[in-house]
Amino acid sequence: MRLNDKYRPGKFKDIVGQEMVSEILKKQVISNKLAQAYLFEGRAGSGKTTSARILAKAINCTSPINGEPCGHCDSCSAIQDGTSPDVIEIDAASNGGVDNIRAIKENMMYSPSISKYKVYIIDECHMLTTSASNAFLKILEEPPKYGKFILCTTDADKMLITILSRCQKYKFKNISVNDIKKQLMLISKSEGYMPDTLDNIVDIISKVSKGAMRDAVSILEQLISSNITSLKEVISILGISSNARIFKLLGNLNRRDSASSMETFFKALEDGTDETKFCTGLIDALRALLIIKSGASTNLIEMSKKDIFGLTKFSELIETKEIIGLLEIFQDAFNNLKNAMSKNLIIEIAIMKAIEFMKSQNKNCITENISNETKEIKKTETKKETKDNSLTEEEINALKMKKLTKTIKERQLVLENKVRNVADKKEGRAKDAYSKLADAIKSSGFTKQQNSDVIVIIAHTSFKDILEKAISNKSLNKMINDCFIIDGINYTVKLD
Repeated sequence: MRLNDKYRPGKFKDIVGQEMVSEILKKQVISNKLAQAYLFEGRAGSGKTTSARILAKAINCTSPINGEPCGHCDSCSAIQDGTSPDVIEIDAASNGGVDNIRAIKENMMYSPSISKYKVYIIDECHMLTTSASNAFLKILEEPPKYGKFILCTTDADKMLITILSRCQKYKFKNISVNDIKKQLMLISKSEGYMPDTLDNIVDIISKVSKGAMRDAVSILEQLISSNITSLKEVISILGISSNARIFKLLGNLNRRDSASSMETFFKALEDGTDETKFCTGLIDALRALLIIKSGASTNLIEMSKKDIFGLTKFSELIETKEIIGLLEIFQDAFNNLKNAMSKNLIIEIAIMKAIEFMKSQNKNCITENISNETKEIKKTETKKETKDNSLTEEEINALKMKKLTKTIKERQLVLENKVRNVADKKEGRAKDAYSKLADAIKSSGFTKQQNSDVIVIIAHTSFKDILEKAISNKSLNKMINDCFIIDGINYTVKLD
């Protein structure tokens, strides 16, 4: 038996990381105040389908205990074994056509065979076709009293609003690293898997599973079945890079050492590290640094105490603006990895961009010092000529404007990528609208207005209407303006 099946929770109290949802559902079972339709939304592996099965058991259980199914009655046993004729699971990804929904409608005409309620659990319900969704809406509008629907989805935004409005909605959060780690430790001990490096192995699995318990248990099962006990083997199999190597690269970048930075990345590739996972690890480390710099709680960082301690020490050697700059560079690299012919080349270019960016920060410090010296000279009103290697105030302002112009160009590209990412998640007219907006951003000029904190968009006539609508939209306006927070200044973006 697969470990995911063997250790699948049978009661609400056994569901890891979704205590709030479980408690609410238990109270509904106790009070017998049940909704006609439920919507469980969350990432894959967060416990949606498991919770749906437990709810189906609880409402049909002949002897429930404090809202929990007894697990022993005929109804509970049949549902647990998947043999109950009254609890039907449908995968909308492969059975999402209008004919499948018509079959549900016909089946719903008959009352339950052995249970109190007839329950339909529809997984990946956002995959229902448009015609199927419309047909399903008719069922939700006039369901029989014994009919219950539990819809599970990873993307509720793709569902009809009219269906969403007829459901009680529950958001399943990503399961925390600590909760996953505790569960994996219990399973490991139960299965007799106790290598010396178990704590480190479980720690790595908890992080790479990204809040999905099912993924974490599947990885653990792979290690147990293959009798893999070496931490190095685990890292190699998962195609990830250890935090030690990520931290080494950050140190090299901070020292502006391009050769060592490249060598660190090449060694990671030699060990079988996946480029995307390497980039993700680097972004996670930079995010952690940003949290530490902000003074927020380190509980927001999903890393071991040892790693957090190391990053806290490192945070004293790097400036916040440098962290933000590196984040933007590697986030752009991550966005480009999807369609890249050579993924390692994307990372290599990003590393060199990062080195150049870090070197430019040194130049900025020099320029700032020169600026301070110039102010001192003005204060004393001396007319002595500055040394040959000094810069005039005009030259300093020109350098600052050049840097700002370059930054605005980079932020323009960031904004374009953000809009394209939104377009990739949309369909139909919405997808076309966002794609056109991305094209409009790419084809337009962004420039700072003199003597003001305003960035003006100079657009071709054919794009003006698209950009005007975007700026007048509250959420899009926020997205646009958020991209142009530069050196602590919130620039307002306007159309020329």
